[in-house]
Amino acid sequence: LEAVFIALLAGEHTSKGTIIAALLAYRVLYYFIPLLLALICYLLLESQAKKLRAKNEAAM
Repeated sequence: LEAVFIALLAGEHTSKGTIIAALLAYRVLYYFIPLLLALICYLLLESQAKKLRAKNEAAM
């Protein structure tokens, strides 16, 4: 897919390096940032669950 973008967008005004940099930035924004946000949410939920389990065990 990236090869198609490079072939279609490469011209006199844009270099291949610029297109590759834009594609890498797109991949980071589209894939890795949501993954990091999901990881943070998961860790927060696990932390809360651990505290709740400890509280329930102490109450018994």
